[in-house]
Amino acid sequence: MDGVEFKDDRTRKWLDTMERRIDAIFFPRLFEALEDVEGGRLEWQRELLQIGRGVLDEAVAATSLPSARRLRAISAALNIFDGAARRWAPEVFGKDVQNERAEPSTIAERAG
Repeated sequence: MDGVEFKDDRTRKWLDTMERRIDAIFFPRLFEALEDVEGGRLEWQRELLQIGRGVLDEAVAATSLPSARRLRAISAALNIFDGAARRWAPEVFGKDVQNERAEPSTIAERAG
């Protein structure tokens, strides 16, 4: 299946992991951001993307698929994540987001 299946409960474990990690830092980061609103927002976006990418890498490492399907699934997951991240927080990636290449995931590098 191509695309994202939002009603698939197999992702619940990873969504819960991400929510716990965000909840653990939310209020401390909120109060830090009050001192520097614009810089705080940018740092918050960076931190959320870092948490999301970390959870994605953990999910990829825990997934067992035949090797041909595994590489395709990893590639699709990374492309979806990176595309959504760049649309949600283009400031994190700099001014020329369209021409910038995404950094490969550590997991994807090891898998390839």
